Amino acid sequence: MARFIAITALMLALGSPTLAQTGDSCPVPGEMEHWQADYCMGQVGTDDIIAAQPCLEKEWKRIFRSACTAKLHYKRRMCEQSIRRSGAGSVEECVKDPLFQGFAVRNGGV
Repeated sequence: MARFIAITALMLALGSPTLAQTGDSCPVPGEMEHWQADYCMGQVGTDDIIAAQPCLEKEWKRIFRSACTAKLHYKRRMCEQSIRRSGAGSVEECVKDPLFQGFAVRNGGV
């Protein structure tokens, strides 16, 4: 039951915007929690947020200077994953690409 409550809370958090992003001039769009979810789902190779929970629990412990710094960190890690899988392009080009986003970022939640 406790696991169900934790998963439900996680899904609600990932579907709701954070107050920290209001008026943000960060070049990486979206919410930090969504980038984190997309990164973790990429790590486990699925779009199942429940399967990504161990990664999310680990990533929640990370401390970043700002939400923008965190989003840039997760976008860079996702770009590295993408380049490693496809073998095409560079990480820097990917990070600069405004269209490179995961499912949760693109849809405003999981």
